[in-house]
Amino acid sequence: MDSKFLNRLGVAFLLSGVGVWVCYAAGTAFVPHTAPAKPAFSLPGLENKPIAPFMAHADVERGDALVHQVCTSCHAVNDGASDGVGPNLAGVAGRQIAGLSGYS
Repeated sequence: MDSKFLNRLGVAFLLSGVGVWVCYAAGTAFVPHTAPAKPAFSLPGLENKPIAPFMAHADVERGDALVHQVCTSCHAVNDGASDGVGPNLAGVAGRQIAGLSGYS
């Protein structure tokens, strides 16, 4: 390797870093860090609805099968089971949101 190659390599890294910094600075200058107080648009049918009418027609076996199909890849659902990728979901009802240490 000669000095020209090392100089070109150094300039490439320097310009790449400067380019990333400029993009970051422009993004933070033009895009706000907070969510807007009111959404720009709303989709029909997504209003908050009470859950009681839906619970009257709920199927426990189907819900249990769905939880085991979707959630158990990351979470344990049995009492006393160790936490996996996600925290144990046994006893989650009434638990404070993000109340377990080690999980954000």
